[in-house]
Formats: sequence, structure tokens, C-alpha cells
Amino acid sequence: YPGMTSRSDLSSMLKRLAHAFIAMFFGQLLVIISNLLLVPIFLRVWSPGAYGEWLTMYALVAYLGNLDMGMQSYVLNRLTQAFARGDIAEYRRQQHSAMAFYLTLATFGTLGISAVALWAPLTRWFNLVHMTREVAAAVVVLLGAQVLWALAGTVVFSVYRTTGQVAASQWITNTYRLASLSFTI
Repeated sequence: YPGMTSRSDLSSMLKRLAHAFIAMFFGQLLVIISNLLLVPIFLRVWSPGAYGEWLTMYALVAYLGNLDMGMQSYVLNRLTQAFARGDIAEYRRQQHSAMAFYLTLATFGTLGISAVALWAPLTRWFNLVHMTREVAAAVVVLLGAQVLWALAGTVVFSVYRTTGQVAASQWITNTYRLASLSFTI
């Protein structure tokens, strides 16, 4: 391979690939376990109607992820370019700009979703019969904040990925998923 100067370089690359594969495999396992575990737990605690209403609120706030507008891919590419060139000043500038963007988005997005959730007649708009207006508002605010602040976390994820630490980046994601699963249960 171009850039490979010795067997130790190849060995190091294969070791990093193996660690990344294990981390990604564990991540997929977490997703499968979550999907298989959460639905029966939800249906044990809630009626099918209440679970359906929760899914409706979850689907509503999932659209907040679109506020990223491709920024994560852009930041990942810019950070990778700066790191590859060894331009640490540019790397830090891109990293700080991205973090400022995401923290601003998460802060104002959380405030906005809170205002809308408290003001909007969600139970009427979505024909909710198992949730009170207050519970629907709380669910929208909590799930919306989770989506928005997770976007801000992508900058941390990008730092590891752009510096060749894909396994570490995946383990951060796995830890987030495991914590989310634990808190949900």
C-alpha cells in the first residue's frame, strides 16, 4: 500500500481495523438487543395505545435530526483534511466552529421545542387519548433535547474518527447507546 513503510505499519493498520470491527460489531449487537428488549418492556408497562402514542411523539421529534443539514459530513471532511495536512490550527478552528454551531443549535432548539410543546395542543393535534397534555409536552421536550444534544456530541465523535481512532469513536457511540438503553428501561 502507498505510505506503508514496513510490516509494522501494516500490522498496526490491521490491528486498528480489527479493533474498529469489534467495536462496530458490539454496536450492532446493542442495536439488536435494544430493539428486541425495549418493545416487550414498553408493552408490559404501557397499553398498546399508550405505546403507539409514545411512538408518535418519538417520530415527531426524530425530524429534529434533520437540522444537522449535512453539517456532520462537512465537519468530518474538513477535520480529516486538516488532520491529513498536519494543520492543527485549522483543525481546531473547524472543531470550535462546529461545536459552537451544534451547541447553539441544541440550546435554541431545546428552548424552541420546549416553548412549542408547552404552548401547542399536542393531544388535540395528534388525537392522543392515553397521554395528558402535560405528559405529551414532557415527552416531546425530553426526546427533542436528546436528539438535539446528541447532534452536539457528533463533534466529539468526529475528533476520534478523523484522527484514525475509529474504534474509540465507535466505543463512545456504544457507551451512549448503552446509557440511553439503561435510562430508557
